[in-house]
Amino acid sequence: MWQGAARRPLTPCDLAREEAIRLAEEAAALEENMIKGVLGRGALGAVFEARMPCGRLVALKLAPPGSPEEDMLRNEAMVYLVLQELWNKDVPELLLAGPLRAFRSGYALGTCLSPGRPLQEGDADLLPAALAILANVHARGVIHGDLREENFLVNEAGIAMGGAKTIMLFDFSHSSIDSDKEAQADEVD
Repeated sequence: MWQGAARRPLTPCDLAREEAIRLAEEAAALEENMIKGVLGRGALGAVFEARMPCGRLVALKLAPPGSPEEDMLRNEAMVYLVLQELWNKDVPELLLAGPLRAFRSGYALGTCLSPGRPLQEGDADLLPAALAILANVHARGVIHGDLREENFLVNEAGIAMGGAKTIMLFDFSHSSIDSDKEAQADEVD
């Protein structure tokens, strides 16, 4: 009876659900020996460098089960999904998000680990690019909530080949979904 029946087109909700399932499967496959070291410390604690089974490097955040940090990581994962159109351009790609098996319990969030350094005082030439990224984030109804130099990553790798510096905004753990233009303007001020 169902043979040859046309499958309905996937809706944005279907695609988001499929992406969330894929991200959770990646998180569940994470093993302790995949963690290579500490990249730095953030509001939620240590951010680790890890290598996924496929070989991709990940900036990894972990949270204990039932903790406020777990709620913040779940929120951050949701925001990254809202920002999916900006992945690898304005924000890093979300590579994994979901419950852990290897650490007995908890929650993990991992974004693509990009080369670079934090934005610095001498990077005035990058201010227009940073504001454009923020405008793109706001256009998707997201307030970052923790704008500071350390949350912009400057990649200078392209300069050696005649390109320009690039910049990305990351760490959406304090973000919220809010399309209110006044709230967005307050974030820029």
